[in-house]
Amino acid sequence: MDPETITAYCDACGGETLHEVMRVVSGGKRGMHVTARCSECGLVHQVEMSFERVKEIPIVVSWMGTSENDRMVAPLGERLRVGEEIYLDDDRLLITGIEADDGRMVKEAEVERIKTLFTKRYDRVRVKVSINRGSRTTSRNIFVAPEEEFEVGEVLEVDGIKAVIHRMKLEEHFITRGAAPARKIVRIYAKEVREKWRR
Repeated sequence: MDPETITAYCDACGGETLHEVMRVVSGGKRGMHVTARCSECGLVHQVEMSFERVKEIPIVVSWMGTSENDRMVAPLGERLRVGEEIYLDDDRLLITGIEADDGRMVKEAEVERIKTLFTKRYDRVRVKVSINRGSRTTSRNIFVAPEEEFEVGEVLEVDGIKAVIHRMKLEEHFITRGAAPARKIVRIYAKEVREKWRR
């Protein structure tokens, strides 16, 4: 069995290094003292290890009209807010709602007061695109990273259709110039670019 290792501050090295735990000196509910050896310089000294108090929170993860129930562990004292990004395993999530322990929906709360956390997957976001094709308009969806930017005047290719962006609806207003990240875009309006054939 491999020896247990921890990261701890070493006075001789002047920074945090990997340590091998040699033996437990004392322990309790809040932490323990161990004798450990620095893997960099070999210094043997006592290290205090504190146990972080955590809470397991029920979490609802939504994506494309479906929802899944899961659980996450967060340290007590931490404050979570609607609109904040968090990670569950390798999944990037956006907090969309917080149910407090009294049943109220709140904008933010400390971990110990959270009953349920509502989130949506945020590794990719859906951007709706309306493409004007002469006498008709077609609607398409594209899926991109939240940080990806779109700019008025930019040419998109969606499902084989080339179109130039002429305006974008953001969360609170329309823009007819400039750029915006995908996470803030409600809908992109574009006009089909028809290529002129040469003889």
